[in-house]
Amino acid sequence: TDTDAWNASPLYELDDAMAVVQHHDGVSGTSKQHVAYDYAKRIAGGMNKANSFVTDALRKLLLNSNEGVLDNLTYCMLNNETICTVSQEASREGRKEDIYVIVYNALAKERHEVVSLPIDSSSYYFVEKLGGEQSDWVPVESSVLPNTNYAQVIGAASNIMHFEAKDIPPLGASVFRVSRLENEVLSSTSIPAVPRNLRRSVQNDMGDEIVMSNDILSVTFDQSTGVITSITNLRDGITVNVEQQYGFYKSAFKDAPMNFVEDNDNFKGDGKCLPGYTDAEGDEYPWLVGSAENWQNSGAYIFRPTIDQKLHNLPPKRAQSVVVYNSELVKEVHSVFGQGGWIKQIARLLPGKDFVEIEYIVGPVPIDDGGKEVVSKWTTSIANDGQF
Repeated sequence: TDTDAWNASPLYELDDAMAVVQHHDGVSGTSKQHVAYDYAKRIAGGMNKANSFVTDALRKLLLNSNEGVLDNLTYCMLNNETICTVSQEASREGRKEDIYVIVYNALAKERHEVVSLPIDSSSYYFVEKLGGEQSDWVPVESSVLPNTNYAQVIGAASNIMHFEAKDIPPLGASVFRVSRLENEVLSSTSIPAVPRNLRRSVQNDMGDEIVMSNDILSVTFDQSTGVITSITNLRDGITVNVEQQYGFYKSAFKDAPMNFVEDNDNFKGDGKCLPGYTDAEGDEYPWLVGSAENWQNSGAYIFRPTIDQKLHNLPPKRAQSVVVYNSELVKEVHSVFGQGGWIKQIARLLPGKDFVEIEYIVGPVPIDDGGKEVVSKWTTSIANDGQF
Protein backbone atom coordinates (compact mmCIF):
# COMPACT_ATOMS: atom_id res chain seq x y z
CA THR A 1 0.00 0.00 0.00
CA ASP A 2 0.99 3.63 -0.21
CA THR A 3 1.34 3.75 3.57
CA ASP A 4 3.71 0.79 3.56
CA ALA A 5 5.84 2.38 0.84
CA TRP A 6 6.02 5.60 2.83
CA ASN A 7 7.11 4.33 6.23
CA ALA A 8 8.94 1.18 5.11
CA SER A 9 11.73 3.18 3.47
CA PRO A 10 15.13 2.93 5.20
CA LEU A 11 15.17 6.73 5.06
CA TYR A 12 11.85 7.12 6.89
CA GLU A 13 13.25 7.19 10.44
CA LEU A 14 15.67 9.96 9.51
CA ASP A 15 12.94 11.89 7.68
CA ASP A 16 10.72 11.60 10.75
CA ALA A 17 13.48 12.71 13.15
CA MET A 18 14.41 15.71 11.02
CA ALA A 19 10.75 16.76 10.86
CA VAL A 20 10.53 16.72 14.67
CA VAL A 21 13.73 18.77 15.03
CA GLN A 22 12.27 21.52 12.84
CA HIS A 23 10.59 22.73 16.04
CA HIS A 24 11.93 26.22 16.74
CA ASP A 25 13.64 25.12 19.96
CA GLY A 26 15.29 22.27 18.05
CA VAL A 27 16.59 24.57 15.33
CA SER A 28 17.83 27.24 17.73
CA GLY A 29 19.16 24.91 20.45
CA THR A 30 17.09 26.58 23.19
CA SER A 31 15.33 23.45 24.46
CA LYS A 32 15.96 21.85 27.83
CA GLN A 33 18.86 19.42 27.94
CA HIS A 34 16.81 16.21 28.12
CA VAL A 35 14.87 17.36 25.06
CA ALA A 36 18.13 18.01 23.19
CA TYR A 37 19.27 14.48 24.10
CA ASP A 38 16.02 13.11 22.66
CA TYR A 39 16.52 15.08 19.42
CA ALA A 40 20.05 13.66 19.14
CA LYS A 41 18.84 10.12 19.84
CA ARG A 42 16.18 10.32 17.12
CA ILE A 43 18.61 11.72 14.54
CA ALA A 44 21.31 9.16 15.42
CA GLY A 45 18.85 6.29 15.00
CA GLY A 46 17.74 7.62 11.64
CA MET A 47 21.31 8.21 10.50
CA ASN A 48 22.33 4.66 11.37
CA LYS A 49 19.59 3.19 9.19
CA ALA A 50 20.10 5.65 6.35
CA ASN A 51 23.87 5.13 6.47
CA SER A 52 23.65 1.44 5.50
CA PHE A 53 21.22 2.12 2.68
CA VAL A 54 23.06 5.11 1.18
CA THR A 55 26.58 3.64 1.42
CA ASP A 56 25.43 0.41 -0.22
CA ALA A 57 23.84 2.36 -3.08
CA LEU A 58 26.92 4.54 -3.59
CA ARG A 59 29.20 1.50 -3.52
CA LYS A 60 27.26 -0.09 -6.37
CA LEU A 61 26.85 3.08 -8.42
CA LEU A 62 30.30 4.65 -8.21
CA LEU A 63 32.83 1.81 -8.25
CA ASN A 64 32.84 -1.84 -9.18
CA SER A 65 32.17 -3.67 -5.92
CA ASN A 66 34.48 -6.47 -7.04
CA GLU A 67 37.46 -4.17 -6.69
CA GLY A 68 37.04 -4.19 -2.91
CA VAL A 69 38.02 -0.54 -2.49
CA LEU A 70 34.74 0.47 -0.83
CA ASP A 71 34.10 -2.60 1.33
CA ASN A 72 34.21 -0.59 4.57
CA LEU A 73 32.50 2.52 3.18
CA THR A 74 30.89 4.43 6.02
CA TYR A 75 29.56 7.87 6.85
CA CYS A 76 31.72 9.86 9.28
CA MET A 77 29.03 11.12 11.65
CA LEU A 78 31.49 12.90 13.93
CA ASN A 79 33.42 14.71 11.22
CA ASN A 80 32.32 18.03 12.77
CA GLU A 81 34.25 16.96 15.90
CA THR A 82 37.29 16.02 13.76
CA ILE A 83 36.65 12.31 14.28
CA CYS A 84 36.48 9.76 11.46
CA THR A 85 37.52 6.24 12.41
CA VAL A 86 38.27 5.04 8.87
CA SER A 87 40.54 7.93 7.87
CA GLN A 88 42.25 8.13 11.28
CA GLU A 89 43.09 4.42 11.38
CA ALA A 90 44.27 4.38 7.77
CA SER A 91 46.52 7.41 8.30
CA ARG A 92 48.32 6.22 11.43
CA GLU A 93 52.04 5.64 11.26
CA GLY A 94 52.91 2.27 9.76
CA ARG A 95 49.69 2.05 7.73
CA LYS A 96 49.86 2.45 3.96
CA GLU A 97 46.24 2.07 2.85
CA ASP A 98 44.71 4.55 0.45
CA ILE A 99 41.63 6.38 1.68
CA TYR A 100 38.68 6.72 -0.69
CA VAL A 101 36.32 9.62 -0.04
CA ILE A 102 32.90 10.09 -1.64
CA VAL A 103 31.63 13.67 -1.65
CA TYR A 104 27.88 13.87 -2.28
CA ASN A 105 26.09 17.02 -3.42
CA ALA A 106 22.50 17.17 -2.16
CA LEU A 107 21.77 20.47 -3.93
CA ALA A 108 20.24 20.94 -7.39
CA LYS A 109 23.25 22.94 -8.59
CA GLU A 110 26.93 22.26 -9.11
CA ARG A 111 29.14 22.89 -6.08
CA HIS A 112 32.77 23.72 -5.36
CA GLU A 113 33.81 22.97 -1.78
CA VAL A 114 36.84 22.37 0.42
CA VAL A 115 36.50 19.04 2.20
CA SER A 116 38.00 18.45 5.65
CA LEU A 117 39.23 14.95 6.53
CA PRO A 118 40.53 14.01 10.02
CA ILE A 119 43.90 12.22 9.92
CA ASP A 120 46.30 11.03 12.61
CA SER A 121 49.54 11.70 10.78
CA SER A 122 51.60 14.72 9.81
CA SER A 123 52.91 12.97 6.68
CA TYR A 124 52.44 14.41 3.23
CA TYR A 125 49.50 13.16 1.21
CA PHE A 126 48.52 13.23 -2.43
CA VAL A 127 44.82 13.63 -3.30
CA GLU A 128 43.31 12.63 -6.63
CA LYS A 129 39.82 12.82 -8.11
CA LEU A 130 38.30 10.10 -10.26
CA GLY A 131 37.27 11.78 -13.50
CA GLY A 132 38.06 12.61 -17.07
CA GLU A 133 37.08 10.82 -20.24
CA GLN A 134 39.29 7.82 -19.44
CA SER A 135 38.21 7.67 -15.78
CA ASP A 136 41.71 8.67 -14.75
CA TRP A 137 42.79 9.86 -11.31
CA VAL A 138 43.42 13.62 -11.56
CA PRO A 139 45.51 15.42 -8.85
CA VAL A 140 43.70 18.07 -6.79
CA GLU A 141 44.96 20.80 -4.44
CA SER A 142 45.33 19.79 -0.78
CA SER A 143 46.98 20.85 2.47
CA VAL A 144 47.36 19.55 6.02
CA LEU A 145 46.86 21.74 9.11
CA PRO A 146 47.09 20.80 12.80
CA ASN A 147 43.88 20.31 14.75
CA THR A 148 44.06 22.65 17.75
CA ASN A 149 41.17 20.75 19.41
CA TYR A 150 40.16 23.71 21.56
CA ALA A 151 37.06 21.80 22.71
CA GLN A 152 39.30 18.97 24.01
CA VAL A 153 37.28 16.32 22.19
CA ILE A 154 38.42 12.83 23.17
CA GLY A 155 39.52 10.84 20.14
CA ALA A 156 39.81 13.85 17.83
CA ALA A 157 42.40 13.59 15.06
CA SER A 158 45.74 15.35 15.46
CA ASN A 159 45.57 16.89 11.98
CA ILE A 160 43.06 17.91 9.34
CA MET A 161 43.54 17.38 5.64
CA HIS A 162 41.79 19.90 3.40
CA PHE A 163 41.29 19.20 -0.29
CA GLU A 164 39.42 20.91 -3.08
CA ALA A 165 36.29 19.25 -4.43
CA LYS A 166 35.39 21.08 -7.63
CA ASP A 167 32.53 20.52 -10.06
CA ILE A 168 30.48 18.18 -7.88
CA PRO A 169 27.39 17.55 -10.06
CA PRO A 170 23.86 18.40 -8.90
CA LEU A 171 22.39 15.55 -6.83
CA GLY A 172 25.55 13.64 -7.67
CA ALA A 173 28.87 12.61 -6.18
CA SER A 174 32.61 12.63 -6.83
CA VAL A 175 35.19 10.07 -5.69
CA PHE A 176 38.60 11.05 -4.28
CA ARG A 177 41.62 8.95 -3.36
CA VAL A 178 44.03 10.02 -0.60
CA SER A 179 47.49 8.42 -0.68
CA ARG A 180 50.38 8.81 1.73
CA LEU A 181 53.66 9.97 0.20
CA GLU A 182 56.74 8.29 1.64
CA ASN A 183 60.07 10.12 1.90
CA GLU A 184 61.46 8.45 -1.18
CA VAL A 185 58.38 9.47 -3.17
CA LEU A 186 58.61 13.08 -2.01
CA SER A 187 62.16 13.32 -3.34
CA SER A 188 61.17 11.92 -6.72
CA THR A 189 61.29 14.30 -9.68
CA SER A 190 58.31 12.54 -11.27
CA ILE A 191 55.84 14.64 -9.24
CA PRO A 192 57.42 18.10 -8.95
CA ALA A 193 54.12 19.80 -8.09
CA VAL A 194 53.64 17.94 -4.81
CA PRO A 195 55.91 20.03 -2.52
CA ARG A 196 54.27 23.24 -3.79
CA ASN A 197 50.73 21.94 -3.40
CA LEU A 198 51.30 20.56 0.09
CA ARG A 199 53.52 23.28 1.53
CA ARG A 200 52.22 24.60 4.86
CA SER A 201 53.53 27.21 7.24
CA VAL A 202 52.76 28.86 10.57
CA GLN A 203 53.07 32.61 11.01
CA ASN A 204 52.54 34.77 14.09
CA ASP A 205 54.63 37.87 13.46
CA MET A 206 53.38 39.87 10.50
CA GLY A 207 53.69 43.53 11.49
CA ASP A 208 50.77 45.71 12.51
CA GLU A 209 48.21 43.81 10.44
CA ILE A 210 47.45 40.28 9.35
CA VAL A 211 45.96 40.03 5.86
CA MET A 212 44.56 36.91 4.26
CA SER A 213 42.90 36.85 0.86
CA ASN A 214 41.51 34.70 -1.92
CA ASP A 215 40.40 35.80 -5.39
CA ILE A 216 37.25 37.47 -3.98
CA LEU A 217 37.96 38.83 -0.49
CA SER A 218 40.81 40.41 1.42
CA VAL A 219 40.38 40.23 5.21
CA THR A 220 42.45 42.34 7.60
CA PHE A 221 43.05 41.43 11.25
CA ASP A 222 44.60 43.28 14.16
CA GLN A 223 47.98 41.59 14.55
CA SER A 224 47.97 41.88 18.34
CA THR A 225 44.51 40.35 18.92
CA GLY A 226 43.52 38.41 15.78
CA VAL A 227 40.23 40.33 15.57
CA ILE A 228 38.85 41.23 12.12
CA THR A 229 39.09 44.96 11.39
CA SER A 230 38.00 45.17 7.74
CA ILE A 231 36.79 43.10 4.79
CA THR A 232 37.38 44.16 1.18
CA ASN A 233 35.53 42.84 -1.87
CA LEU A 234 38.36 42.69 -4.39
CA ARG A 235 36.03 42.53 -7.38
CA ASP A 236 33.98 45.58 -6.46
CA GLY A 237 36.71 47.46 -4.60
CA ILE A 238 34.42 47.97 -1.59
CA THR A 239 35.85 47.91 1.95
CA VAL A 240 33.73 47.51 5.07
CA ASN A 241 35.20 48.34 8.48
CA VAL A 242 34.36 45.73 11.10
CA GLU A 243 34.37 45.73 14.88
CA GLN A 244 33.98 42.34 16.50
CA GLN A 245 33.09 41.75 20.13
CA TYR A 246 32.25 38.81 22.38
CA GLY A 247 30.43 39.47 25.63
CA PHE A 248 27.75 38.23 27.97
CA TYR A 249 24.66 39.28 29.87
CA LYS A 250 24.30 38.06 33.44
CA SER A 251 21.51 35.50 33.70
CA ALA A 252 18.51 36.24 35.86
CA PHE A 253 17.60 33.50 38.33
CA LYS A 254 15.23 33.45 41.23
CA ASP A 255 17.55 33.16 44.22
CA ALA A 256 20.03 35.83 43.14
CA PRO A 257 19.93 39.46 44.30
CA MET A 258 18.51 41.16 41.24
CA ASN A 259 18.29 44.88 42.00
CA PHE A 260 14.71 44.81 40.79
CA VAL A 261 12.78 47.91 39.84
CA GLU A 262 10.76 49.06 42.82
CA ASP A 263 8.23 50.93 40.78
CA ASN A 264 7.89 51.31 37.03
CA ASP A 265 4.65 52.76 35.66
CA ASN A 266 5.54 51.68 32.14
CA PHE A 267 4.97 48.03 33.00
CA LYS A 268 2.32 48.19 35.71
CA GLY A 269 -1.09 46.60 35.43
CA ASP A 270 -3.16 45.20 32.57
CA GLY A 271 -0.62 42.48 31.81
CA LYS A 272 1.76 44.86 30.07
CA CYS A 273 4.94 43.32 28.69
CA LEU A 274 8.50 44.29 28.10
CA PRO A 275 9.19 45.95 24.74
CA GLY A 276 9.30 43.36 21.97
CA TYR A 277 7.15 40.82 23.82
CA THR A 278 3.54 39.94 23.10
CA ASP A 279 0.66 40.04 25.54
CA ALA A 280 0.23 36.29 25.18
CA GLU A 281 3.49 35.79 27.02
CA GLY A 282 2.06 37.21 30.21
CA ASP A 283 2.66 40.06 32.60
CA GLU A 284 6.35 40.92 32.89
CA TYR A 285 5.87 43.42 35.73
CA PRO A 286 6.22 40.76 38.47
CA TRP A 287 9.61 39.88 37.02
CA LEU A 288 10.65 43.53 37.12
CA VAL A 289 9.72 43.94 40.76
CA GLY A 290 10.98 40.49 41.77
CA SER A 291 7.68 39.16 43.12
CA ALA A 292 6.77 36.49 40.56
CA GLU A 293 5.56 33.30 42.26
CA ASN A 294 6.05 31.05 39.23
CA TRP A 295 9.54 32.18 38.41
CA GLN A 296 11.23 31.03 35.21
CA ASN A 297 15.00 31.36 35.26
CA SER A 298 16.96 32.44 32.24
CA GLY A 299 17.94 29.39 30.25
CA ALA A 300 15.91 26.93 28.20
CA TYR A 301 13.14 28.63 26.19
CA ILE A 302 13.93 32.12 27.46
CA PHE A 303 16.66 34.74 27.28
CA ARG A 304 16.29 36.71 30.53
CA PRO A 305 19.21 38.93 31.58
CA THR A 306 19.40 40.75 34.89
CA ILE A 307 17.42 43.96 35.04
CA ASP A 308 20.35 46.25 34.22
CA GLN A 309 20.67 44.48 30.82
CA LYS A 310 24.35 45.39 30.75
CA LEU A 311 26.59 43.80 28.11
CA HIS A 312 29.87 42.75 29.72
CA ASN A 313 32.65 42.83 27.14
CA LEU A 314 35.15 39.96 26.84
CA PRO A 315 38.32 41.53 25.42
CA PRO A 316 40.58 39.52 23.12
CA LYS A 317 43.89 38.35 24.51
CA ARG A 318 47.02 39.95 23.13
CA ALA A 319 49.68 38.87 20.65
CA GLN A 320 50.96 35.66 22.25
CA SER A 321 47.55 34.04 21.68
CA VAL A 322 47.26 34.88 17.96
CA VAL A 323 48.32 32.18 15.52
CA VAL A 324 48.04 32.17 11.73
CA TYR A 325 47.97 28.99 9.65
CA ASN A 326 48.68 29.83 6.04
CA SER A 327 48.59 27.07 3.44
CA GLU A 328 48.15 27.15 -0.33
CA LEU A 329 44.52 26.12 0.13
CA VAL A 330 43.22 27.16 3.56
CA LYS A 331 44.07 30.25 5.60
CA GLU A 332 43.19 30.55 9.30
CA VAL A 333 43.60 33.12 12.08
CA HIS A 334 43.13 31.82 15.65
CA SER A 335 42.30 34.19 18.50
CA VAL A 336 41.32 33.93 22.16
CA PHE A 337 38.83 36.00 24.20
CA GLY A 338 38.03 36.51 27.87
CA GLN A 339 39.95 36.13 31.10
CA GLY A 340 41.25 32.59 31.18
CA GLY A 341 40.66 32.27 27.44
CA TRP A 342 37.28 30.51 27.59
CA ILE A 343 36.28 31.64 24.08
CA LYS A 344 38.38 30.58 21.08
CA GLN A 345 37.76 31.66 17.51
CA ILE A 346 39.01 30.46 14.13
CA ALA A 347 38.48 32.79 11.16
CA ARG A 348 38.89 30.75 7.98
CA LEU A 349 39.13 31.84 4.34
CA LEU A 350 38.62 29.26 1.60
CA PRO A 351 39.31 29.56 -2.14
CA GLY A 352 36.45 30.77 -4.31
CA LYS A 353 34.22 31.78 -1.36
CA ASP A 354 32.76 35.26 -0.90
CA PHE A 355 32.50 34.95 2.89
CA VAL A 356 34.73 34.44 5.92
CA GLU A 357 33.97 31.28 7.87
CA ILE A 358 33.88 31.87 11.66
CA GLU A 359 34.23 28.88 13.96
CA TYR A 360 34.00 29.52 17.71
CA ILE A 361 34.35 27.37 20.81
CA VAL A 362 32.69 28.66 23.99
CA GLY A 363 33.40 27.12 27.35
CA PRO A 364 33.71 25.88 29.90
CA VAL A 365 31.77 29.00 30.90
CA PRO A 366 32.86 30.29 34.33
CA ILE A 367 29.72 30.50 36.47
CA ASP A 368 31.18 31.17 39.91
CA ASP A 369 29.72 34.67 39.66
CA GLY A 370 26.43 33.49 38.13
CA GLY A 371 25.12 32.26 34.79
CA LYS A 372 25.99 33.99 31.54
CA GLU A 373 24.16 34.59 28.25
CA VAL A 374 27.05 34.71 25.76
CA VAL A 375 26.69 36.81 22.61
CA SER A 376 28.74 37.68 19.55
CA LYS A 377 28.35 41.28 18.37
CA TRP A 378 29.44 42.69 15.01
CA THR A 379 29.48 46.41 14.19
CA THR A 380 30.20 47.50 10.60
CA SER A 381 30.43 50.67 8.55
CA ILE A 382 27.57 49.52 6.27
CA ALA A 383 25.21 52.51 5.83
CA ASN A 384 21.88 50.68 6.02
CA ASP A 385 19.90 53.19 8.12
CA GLY A 386 19.42 50.57 10.80
CA GLN A 387 17.71 48.10 8.47
CA PHE A 388 18.91 44.50 8.71
